[in-house]
Amino acid sequence: MTVFTHGVFATVLIIFFGITSKTAVGYFLLGSALPDIDHPQSAIGRIFFFISYPLNKRFGHRTITHSMILWTAITIIGILYFRPFLWLGLGAISHLFLDCWNLSGVALFRPITEKIFVMAEKKYRIKVGSKQELIVMVIFVLLVIGGLKLKEVGGMRGIVRQVIADYNTVVKDYEKQGLRLCYIEGKVRYENGIIENGRWLIIGKNRGINSLAIYDEEKKKVLKVPENITFLKAHLIKDKEFKNWNTVRLERAMTVEEGEVFYKVTKNWYRAVKGDMVAGDIIYIGQVSFGAVY
Repeated sequence: MTVFTHGVFATVLIIFFGITSKTAVGYFLLGSALPDIDHPQSAIGRIFFFISYPLNKRFGHRTITHSMILWTAITIIGILYFRPFLWLGLGAISHLFLDCWNLSGVALFRPITEKIFVMAEKKYRIKVGSKQELIVMVIFVLLVIGGLKLKEVGGMRGIVRQVIADYNTVVKDYEKQGLRLCYIEGKVRYENGIIENGRWLIIGKNRGINSLAIYDEEKKKVLKVPENITFLKAHLIKDKEFKNWNTVRLERAMTVEEGEVFYKVTKNWYRAVKGDMVAGDIIYIGQVSFGAVY
């Protein structure tokens, strides 16, 4: 397989196993190309020609650097002593797995045995640089794109949550977000029986089990869930710009001189604008200033 096919396959595995560390990803991708360092015409062989030429001359291609014994040992060293070796080893093992689909296969357990390992009958194996490899590479690319989209919604768990659209699940997810700006989107029923779809800014939690305070930006009104409205379907929407609430606690009453804030007194949240008097726990976005009460 070409270096690009190995790299895309490694990316599929990175997404599938949820590897997020940039260092780990880098070493994994490097490892996925490293076994071909014994081939002077490979991408990595050209970069490290001073290694690839002697290796190729002494051992040939797909020999010692394609041994599962070598990369398993490096992976174990990585687990026990030096973590980058773990990712290098796993990346290289992904390379060996893919090479077992080549026409010639791989002697995975050299130097113990010269037995060649393949993944399928010859008619199902893939010639390097062939049309079949291009098709496989395209499939891997599509898997990467699909995996990234899946990651955006929180993986399979996120998809299940989207399907179920349960308000109580949204509350639990919201509690994990810290100060990140979040919205709740879905279908609600008002006290008067009217049902509508919409999106509301989540201000925080009121006192009570699963009771959220949300802000209707169109009506400029703070609502309590489930006292004022009941969610029939609900999804948590996190701010894409990763905005966070600013917070401050006012021990004494002050007036809002600039901006818009939300404040919590006893158990409920309220909205305040310029000229209003506030105290207690304050959250806001943007520029806000306070003045003394006279």
